[in-house]
Amino acid sequence: MFPEGMRSAAGATLHCSLSLAKTMYSFTRSALWVGTTSFMILVLPVVFETEKLQLEQQQLQLVSVHCDGTDRMRNTWVY
Repeated sequence: MFPEGMRSAAGATLHCSLSLAKTMYSFTRSALWVGTTSFMILVLPVVFETEKLQLEQQQLQLVSVHCDGTDRMRNTWVY
């Protein structure tokens, strides 16, 4: 049907394509794992601490408003 050379070239091309696809899948999976874990270890603690600090500042502001009627963050009287 098709010449032997053409069949072997098509087979080799298919084999190389599948091998490349498997390699790229493996690399992408590993890179995604490294990126995700690095983000979780390096960035998330900073985000949580920033949020915690903002919450503490808001609570301090509310306590100061309730205690003496002044808004210490803006140095104004709250009516």
